[in-house]
Amino acid sequence: MLDVTPLGEAGPNKIKLQFTQSVTKSNGDMFKVTIPKDIFYSQLSKLQQGSIIEVIYSPQDPSKLVLKTQVNESDVQQAFGSSR
Repeated sequence: MLDVTPLGEAGPNKIKLQFTQSVTKSNGDMFKVTIPKDIFYSQLSKLQQGSIIEVIYSPQDPSKLVLKTQVNESDVQQAFGSSR
């Protein structure tokens, strides 16, 4: 993670951030991408400048990527509703 810029609130318990990342492909090539993402506040500490995280990206459009992080049960319930 090269840079993290807050862009504002994104709903209950979420914040919109702009991430600038250096992504290393499986073949060793690297590319830089800047993307906005809505994340849970509980994930903020894992996504700071200098953090190394796994991503899944589209080879056809590397700017389309998913940040792989652990979420807690309350985050899942907040996003998808409680099943209880």
